[in-house]
Amino acid sequence: MSSEYDEKNLGISSSEISQLWITYIANSMSNCVLSYFLETAEDPEVS
Repeated sequence: MSSEYDEKNLGISSSEISQLWITYIANSMSNCVLSYFLETAEDPEVS
C-alpha cells in the first residue's frame, strides 16, 4: 500500500527553506558586524 505522500518522498517545504535562508542571512550579517566591530574597536579590553 503505497501513498503519494509517503514519508520517504516528502520534500522540504517553502517555510522550511525560508527559515534556513533567514538563519543563513542572520548568521552572515552577525559575522560581518562582529568582524567590523573587532577591527574598529578602540578599547583593548574588547579584543
